[in-house]
Amino acid sequence: MEPFAELTFETRLVNFPFGKLTEPYHPTSVPIYQTATFEQSSASGIDSSYDYTRSGNPTRDALQIQLASLENAERSFTFCSGIAAISIVTQLLKSGDVIIAGADIYGGTVRLLSTVINEDIIVEYVDTTDLPKLESALNRHANSEKSKSDNHQILVLIESASNPAMVVSDIRKMAKLIHKVKGGLFCVDNTILSPFLMKPLELGADLVVHSATKLLSGHADTTAGVISTNDKELILRLAHLQNAQGTSLPPFDSWLLLRGLKTLAIRLERQEKSAHYLANWLTTHPAVSSVKYIGLKTHSGYLLNQSQSKGCGCVISFETNGDSNFSRCIVDNLQLFKTCVSFGSVTSVAELPILLSHASIPLSQRSRLHFPENLIRISIGLEDQFDLQNDLSNAFEIALQRQGSLSSVSSSSSLSLDASSPSASGSPSISSSSHNSPKSKKQHRNFSTHVRTTLQSSSAKHFTSQRRFSSESSSESSSESSSISTGLIFSTKECDNPSDCHPSISTKSVHSGEHQRNYRKYDGITTPVVFSSAYKFDNTDQLIQYCENKFESHEYGRYGNPTTSVLEDKLRKLENAADCLFSASGMNAATTMMFALIPANSRIITTKDCYRRTRQFIHQYLEKKMGIAVDIIDMDDPMSCPEQLEILLQDTSKPKAAMF
Repeated sequence: MEPFAELTFETRLVNFPFGKLTEPYHPTSVPIYQTATFEQSSASGIDSSYDYTRSGNPTRDALQIQLASLENAERSFTFCSGIAAISIVTQLLKSGDVIIAGADIYGGTVRLLSTVINEDIIVEYVDTTDLPKLESALNRHANSEKSKSDNHQILVLIESASNPAMVVSDIRKMAKLIHKVKGGLFCVDNTILSPFLMKPLELGADLVVHSATKLLSGHADTTAGVISTNDKELILRLAHLQNAQGTSLPPFDSWLLLRGLKTLAIRLERQEKSAHYLANWLTTHPAVSSVKYIGLKTHSGYLLNQSQSKGCGCVISFETNGDSNFSRCIVDNLQLFKTCVSFGSVTSVAELPILLSHASIPLSQRSRLHFPENLIRISIGLEDQFDLQNDLSNAFEIALQRQGSLSSVSSSSSLSLDASSPSASGSPSISSSSHNSPKSKKQHRNFSTHVRTTLQSSSAKHFTSQRRFSSESSSESSSESSSISTGLIFSTKECDNPSDCHPSISTKSVHSGEHQRNYRKYDGITTPVVFSSAYKFDNTDQLIQYCENKFESHEYGRYGNPTTSVLEDKLRKLENAADCLFSASGMNAATTMMFALIPANSRIITTKDCYRRTRQFIHQYLEKKMGIAVDIIDMDDPMSCPEQLEILLQDTSKPKAAMF
C-alpha cells in the first residue's frame, strides 16, 4: 500500500491495491468468494491463508484493507450491521466499566445501551457540547471506588453530528479531556459524515464506527458496520471479537460495499449540494419554524464543523409550524421522498424520528433529546433538487390546507425558479455540462438532425448506436423516427405519455420503474432480485387470463423476469421510449437488433470508425452470409456526412438502406 499512500481519497476509492488478495486472472473488480470453507494444503493447515469464512475471507479482507486506508487507520473490521459494530465496541468493556454517551444519539444505540449490554456497566448520557459537564462526569467516574482496578475503562461514545438533532461536539477538545483520565476510551460514530468528510482518528478518537448501510454503501441494498482504529491492543481484541462473535460481514455484502465505495465522493458531493439548496429554501417556508443543517451559517455548530470536517453531509432536520399531526401530514404526502428509516442512499427519504428511527427511546428518557415530536428528518439523494423542492412544496401546501391556516402556500414562500430551469419549463433536467457542450457535440447533434431528416424523406430506417446514456439522447428523440439504442438495451419510439415520467433525468434514474409495487411485496426501497426459471399460476383460470393478456405475470425465465421488468421500465423512461428490452450484453443488443430488423438483400450504411466488433459482425455475418450490402461514410468531417448520405440514398440501383 505504500506507493498508494500519497494518492487522494477520491483515487483510492476507485483504484486501490488489495494487498495479499492476488488473482490469477487479474479482474478489475474484486471477486466474490461465496464459500463457507477453504481447502487446506495439508492436514495442519499451517500454510493456508484462509480456513473458514467467519474467520477470514478474501472479499471481506479486500474491503477492510480499503476502509483502513480511507480512514487513515491501521486496521478496519466489518460487521453485519452498524449496531453490530457498536455492540462489539461495548464488549471491549467489562463489569464496573462506564459508558458516557451523547445525550441524543441514535435510538438503536440507546436501545442497545438500555436493554442489552451487561447490567453492571454504568451508562450515563451527557450533553457533550457542554465540556465542563463532560469533564465533571469523567472525573467523577475516574475517581469512583470501581475505578481503582488496573484495567478500569471509561468509554465516551458520540456521533460526529448527532442524528437527527444535528448537534456538533468538539472532537479535539473532547479527546484531550478523555485521555487525561485513567482508562479513557473515545469512540466516534461518523455515519452521518463518512471518512470522505471527516476522519475522527486524526482528531484524537481511539475508535471510529460507521453504519456502512448508509453513505458508504449508498444504494440501500446491504446492511453493514465498520470499526477502525490505530491502537494495536484494540486491534487484537477486535479481531478476536469479530471471529468469536460471528458477526463479520458476509462475502456478497462485502462486495456490494466495495462497489458502493467507488462512488462515495461523487455521490456525496452531489447530495450535499442539493442539501445546501433545500436547507436554505426550507428556512424561507412558512410551514417551517427551524432548520437543523450543519451547512447553514446560522447553525450553532457551523464554524466548529468547518474546523473538523470538510463538509456537511446530506441529512437535514426541520421543525414545522404545527404539531406532530401536521408533520405527519407532510410526510404522508411526499411522493419522491420515501417514508422509511435510514439515510445516505441515492434515494431521498423522510421520517418522523420520534415514530421510526428513535421510537425505541423510552418516554422517560426523551426529555434530554434535542428534538421535538414534530421534527422531520430528510436525507437527500441523487434526484434533481428542483424535483425534491416541488415534492416538499406540494406536501407543505396539502398540510397547510388541511390545517386550515392557509388556503395555499404563498407565492413568496418558495424560491422563484429561473424560466429556463427544469421545474419551470417542465422539460428534462440537463446538467450544466450539457448546456456547455463542446463544439464537436453540437456538430454531432446537427448531423443527427440532418441524418434524421434525410432518412425520413427517403423512407429509410435510422438505427443509432448509443453506448452511454445522456440527457441529450432523451431530449432529441423524435416520435417520427424509430430510434434504437444499443449498449445494454435497445428501445423503440418515444414515450407517448410524458406525464408518466418525472421531469429530470436524474430523478428518473432513481425512481423510474420502482413503482411496480407488485414486485415489491414488502415495500423495500430497492427492487428484489428474483432468481427463478419458472413461475407458477394459482389455477388454470389464472393461466388462461395470462395467455389472453388479462393477467400480468411471468411464465418462464427466458421470456421475462420481475427484476428485469423493473429495469426495462426504468430504461424505457430514461430513453422516453414506448418499450425497452434488456439484453445480455451491448454486443448482443446490437446483433439482435440487426438480425431482427434488417432483412436479407438489403443495405447497411455505417461509419468507418464503428466499434471494431460491430464492424466485424457486419462484414462477416451480414455481408458475407446474408448478402447485405455495406456502404461506409466518413465521420471525420461530421458536417459533410449528410451530403455523403444523401448521395448514397439517391442511388436507386441499390436496395433500401438502413443506417447503423
